[in-house]
Amino acid sequence: MSFALSAQAVTVSDFGANPPTENVEVSQTISNGAYQWRNNEASRRDLGQSFLAETDFTLDSFSFQANGNVQVGASGAAFTVTIYENNNRDAVGTAISTQTGTYLTSASNPVASNWLLFDLAENVDVTAGNYYTIMLSWNVASVTDQDQVFQIDSTGTSYLPGRLWEYNGTTFTPMGYDMAFTVQAIPEPSTMAYGLGAGVLIVSLFLKRRRNR
Repeated sequence: MSFALSAQAVTVSDFGANPPTENVEVSQTISNGAYQWRNNEASRRDLGQSFLAETDFTLDSFSFQANGNVQVGASGAAFTVTIYENNNRDAVGTAISTQTGTYLTSASNPVASNWLLFDLAENVDVTAGNYYTIMLSWNVASVTDQDQVFQIDSTGTSYLPGRLWEYNGTTFTPMGYDMAFTVQAIPEPSTMAYGLGAGVLIVSLFLKRRRNR
């Protein structure tokens, strides 16, 4: 397990109406409710989701399903992704990675109920059998309408190894819900090598064909 605390740029993109399907290690895509991530003029609520790593893998990106468009205060705002590790699901544990980014803008990225992909600038190694919690927080406090609503499974029964967490700046609170989420690993080296090898083979055959002509 690598321990890395860093502040690098997380890239956020509107992935579209369907969740990612490639290199997905963990997912919960049932949505029948909504929950708000905020740090606005009313209150603070950092929001996140925990999951169980069933195998060793390197976390490359994750996605949450939006519920509504980007709010005015959240548009282009600075935010932080913090990833925690623990050996049980009942606490968030210890921070192993902290990375910052700039959120989508309401003018150019209307998200409605689309999936939002958060691509980490620094990948994070996770260990089979451990629990990981991905938390989102806004960097500037009490901004008017600085919030984003996400889709959740309000029954909390679709993904039992994890749960939705919220943080008010003082206390982490586990909720009886799960976010609609996916967790993606980096492509396996063998898959990448196969792709590169296939590309070299195609180029070689093309050049050979040209020489024969």
